[in-house]
Amino acid sequence: MNNGQVSPDILSRSEPTSTISMKFFMPFPAKKSAIMLGCLLVLTGTVAGCLGQGVDTNGVHYALCGSYRIEKFSRQNPAIDNGLFITLEEDGSLRATDLGSMRTEWTAEIGGTAVSGVIARNGTIYLVANPFADTADKQASSSLRSFSLKTGLPVGNIGLTFSDGFYIGSAKGVLITANRSGVLTAIDPSLNSVIWTRDVHVQMTIPPVISDIGVLVAAKGGRIVVIDPVTGEIISDSHFDRSIATAASLAGGGLLFADERGNLERSDSGRTLPLWRFKAGAGIYGVEIDGRDVYAASLDNFIYRLSADSGSVVWRRRMPNRLIAAPLVLGKRIYAAGVGDNEVFVLDSSNGRFLNRISMGNGVVATGSRIISDGNSFAVPVSGGYALFSRNACRSD
Repeated sequence: MNNGQVSPDILSRSEPTSTISMKFFMPFPAKKSAIMLGCLLVLTGTVAGCLGQGVDTNGVHYALCGSYRIEKFSRQNPAIDNGLFITLEEDGSLRATDLGSMRTEWTAEIGGTAVSGVIARNGTIYLVANPFADTADKQASSSLRSFSLKTGLPVGNIGLTFSDGFYIGSAKGVLITANRSGVLTAIDPSLNSVIWTRDVHVQMTIPPVISDIGVLVAAKGGRIVVIDPVTGEIISDSHFDRSIATAASLAGGGLLFADERGNLERSDSGRTLPLWRFKAGAGIYGVEIDGRDVYAASLDNFIYRLSADSGSVVWRRRMPNRLIAAPLVLGKRIYAAGVGDNEVFVLDSSNGRFLNRISMGNGVVATGSRIISDGNSFAVPVSGGYALFSRNACRSD
């Protein structure tokens, strides 16, 4: 198994289901007018054959329910919550698609141009938008806006310092926005009040890490600023002799930093030297934390599981292609797809052994970007859009 190959005897597939019509199901580009997506046949908007290719790994079953075409690359990431895939469309609207049936549940106008990704929290969708270009001016403000996850109806909005790009997340029960110039704002989820604003005067090099432990901002020149999500006070302000490729925070206050040379280190508040340092064979661009375990994805094609306490390697697993984002960890299973993979690989988190693989079909390849999930469904970024999987059976309703 060290070569990253998976034997055919661990593959499984569901029985064919009936033909259904889907208005918003769109195939990915292919040389022929019809392509195979696993055992899913797409032909002029109609889905037939083995809808919902099943993969059962020790009681964990996910079905490939369809694909979602996105015409243009966008930095505005989608979200998944309660089985709904929430996307920002090219025309500026917000759309919710049921991952089980692939039906559009609702669409909504956001009343401006989205300048952030989408997040969903406690039945509410949040994003940052700017006024339309023909009405905006330099004095206009950006605004954080909220919508009902169930209906798509607008709920509220609040003004922010104007910027053409934002990151958004939540920590300690509050919403955190950060613009590219280093202005961070904490806002009540009801959007009734601003709790604090902090300008750290940096140009961000990677998206901030927004967690209950702290809001970590990495800037040019190796500067790292960590901010308390409750008070907005600066917890630490450090400088490193290299650029940070990815970062993560640990429960208890530990911080993890990785660079393009494959160095990963843990640095805790108050320490002048790192608690430990790990060296991979190439750059590390994705780190996922699960309790006291660290999962690092490296350009040397390996996924490493490390101890958060000591930095020792618990196991490592070579993958077929390069990994440029952290794998998805769901309980005892890990889901990963590298650049160019046409399969999602399922690993046992305890020992790194391959359990299964899920085909995404001929002509469909992963971009290597981060898989998004709500715990019961997940979406894999692929060429032209996303491959959508549901833990529940795919439906025709």
